[in-house]
Amino acid sequence: MGTAWHPAASLLLAVLLVSGCAPLNRLDDRAFRVNRALEQTGIRDIDWEYDQQEDGWVVELRYRSDERDPASLRAETGRVAELVWDRFPLRLDGLVLRPRAPASADPRSTRLTDGQLEAAYGPRPDGVDEARRATSVATSVLGVGLAWLLSLVALAVAALMLLRRLRRPARRTTSTRP
Repeated sequence: MGTAWHPAASLLLAVLLVSGCAPLNRLDDRAFRVNRALEQTGIRDIDWEYDQQEDGWVVELRYRSDERDPASLRAETGRVAELVWDRFPLRLDGLVLRPRAPASADPRSTRLTDGQLEAAYGPRPDGVDEARRATSVATSVLGVGLAWLLSLVALAVAALMLLRRLRRPARRTTSTRP
């Protein structure tokens, strides 16, 4: 094999790695906007899970709270629930909030259905809760998985080529001394 093939393999590997992250980056960007809005209200150490459960698509949100009394923690939990209900970019059938707060505030999980959220905060804004978007998450995950698989194959091929090249005996140079 010629040496021109090695840069081409490197370029192919780089393209596979970058393209595999694109669908995940789009989802991360939408969730990042919600994170930023939560952080602007003082919520810190945010950890999300978005999962299909028995009752539909559920967001589980864990965060650190500095609230020390139960009434303040309940008010904060309500603000977090409203913000997620209004801005989370995918279908939302339920919300589980798990604040990590000082023991004096009696932190407990709060589980709300979409019906409870709608009754408390009104209908979601147009375009936020589209069922089609929920399937885009599955498609994105599948695309990322496939891209990573292809990347691993390309990396394995490149590693094998490198090992083969390293195992080749060095070329002997013949000198022509007079």
